[in-house]
Amino acid sequence: MAAPQYSWQTSLTRNTNSREDDPRPDLEKQAAVVACLRRRVGQKPLNAQKLIEEMGADAVDLRIDSGVDAMLRRNPRVRVALDDEGEATYVYKAAHDDVHDFESLVQFVEQAKDGVRAVDLYDTYIGAADDVEKAIVAGDVLACFDASIRKVCLFPRGQPYVVGLSNAVRDSRATLQTRRDLRGDVRRGDAVKIAKVSRGAHELIMDRSSVKWFRIDSKVHHSGAQPKRAQRPLSASSLREMHSSNVYVSEYNEQTVPLGVDEEDEDDSDDEYPVHVSLAKHGCTNDVRALWLETAEQTPTDRSLLQRKLAEADLQHGSLQRRPRGKKRKEEEEAKKKRRRVNPKFAKLTNTHLAGTPIGDVLQAALEGRDIEGSATGGARFDVA
Repeated sequence: MAAPQYSWQTSLTRNTNSREDDPRPDLEKQAAVVACLRRRVGQKPLNAQKLIEEMGADAVDLRIDSGVDAMLRRNPRVRVALDDEGEATYVYKAAHDDVHDFESLVQFVEQAKDGVRAVDLYDTYIGAADDVEKAIVAGDVLACFDASIRKVCLFPRGQPYVVGLSNAVRDSRATLQTRRDLRGDVRRGDAVKIAKVSRGAHELIMDRSSVKWFRIDSKVHHSGAQPKRAQRPLSASSLREMHSSNVYVSEYNEQTVPLGVDEEDEDDSDDEYPVHVSLAKHGCTNDVRALWLETAEQTPTDRSLLQRKLAEADLQHGSLQRRPRGKKRKEEEEAKKKRRRVNPKFAKLTNTHLAGTPIGDVLQAALEGRDIEGSATGGARFDVA
């Protein structure tokens, strides 16, 4: 059956976009539409005519392909709504609508205590994949490879701990000149923070707006694609050196630190160089970490044994050898138990064996404050015949 003709269709549109002989199945057409909408994530919705113009040669007319339109309406990644003229519009719906820039991306990962797959953030907005890479390079998030799903997963870093390294001079976009050897502090592939500094009256002042993170260069050839053994690690601070068979393009010695920058950034010219910068990295320096790892197995886990070893090494500052201080006299006086005074008037008669005898009657009368014949309460007077 011939496709219906619409007044909004020109002859050119009918000839180029209304393809009755399109051999593609509806599932493939839906994938093409979703891919087009995904490239425009975060932008305005498109109606059917604008979607045709956006797709180009692989266009799908949703006003004719009702099956594809029905599939898109059921697709969880596509939001279909009506515009003011009552025409259906289509827009890509990301898995996480609250992620729309770099700051919200890092904040979202910080709130994901169980982690999130990096690929799930790629379609949140245009450039999200580059921002994920930027967050991994800078160490703003923790990244690891999950072998069970073969995907990179992101986890919150929490409160960062950054240690300063040294001052340097950045003589180009890809090279730093340092005053001391940093090879014991950072390895190839590790993240370093660079910030411009200026000399003040009494100290160096860091320009916080100029802070950038780089990885120490680990390229083995100039082309963009690097072998897996030469790719920068996911961790911002490595535990061991990279592959021993790597022959790197850039030199890393006691005075030069190569930066891993993109080729397009490396070709750009900047009149600000050379410029003085300060360097920092995540965590402690590698030599301190190596020293800790070497002695970690020798540290006893039993607390009493640990205290004894610390005392033997004179690392307790005399806390175990010092006698405990006694209590102050005031505290001792307050702590003494005061003897309770009992009013004899309200005391109980304890000589119960005298009850019913003349002596018991006299004692009971004395407690009750009354006189009985032949006695005087409160005294030792008795009438004697």
